Amino acid sequence: MRKIILLAGVLVICSAIAMGQSRRHRPGELVGSTEQRVIQNTKAVNLGIESVVDDKQLMSMASNGKLVRLLDTSHYYIGHSRNQKPEPVYVRPWVASYLNNLARDYFLAFRKKLKITSGTRTLERQKAMRTRGSRYYTPYAAKAETALEESLHLRGVVVDISRLGMTRREILWFRQRLVADKVNGIEAEEEQNEIEIEIEPIEENVCYHIVVFPKSSK
Repeated sequence: MRKIILLAGVLVICSAIAMGQSRRHRPGELVGSTEQRVIQNTKAVNLGIESVVDDKQLMSMASNGKLVRLLDTSHYYIGHSRNQKPEPVYVRPWVASYLNNLARDYFLAFRKKLKITSGTRTLERQKAMRTRGSRYYTPYAAKAETALEESLHLRGVVVDISRLGMTRREILWFRQRLVADKVNGIEAEEEQNEIEIEIEPIEENVCYHIVVFPKSSK
């Protein structure tokens, strides 16, 4: 029993060390903050990108094309937690376009599909994620005192890509790609038309949280 306990302790320590190393090597461009969310939400308001309050509004936006549903492709797939039933993942059209290009290039480099874990969330869901005892509770949910501090998931401009299982080479590739896309600005294909977009990515402990903005109002 003592050996098992010692082994478990070693594993925890090794995991903590690995996590610390991951944080130390994380580029400054991929570090998020509450202040950043305030700036991002202000930008979204100026672009006319509204928040999604509840499932009724979400489905209405999906029916009129303001949100599009992500489905499994040859380059990425939708992942779900074991303790939760599968649910549709929706994002803004330009987010889906950026994801398609990113996933294609990642697949060409590593012959692996990206795992998409989250897109648009309603305000109701976000509050449930912050509520202990809720089946949606997670310690990773963003804390918010005001509407401008809320997660950008509420506006449909975010896609989360799992980091779990990625090799060091893959993580390095992702970091370099996201920093380059953030610094240089990029184009994404949307319904046969190229649009200019900007990304503001964050590397979190379990995922890449990528905020995607159009450079003009949609």
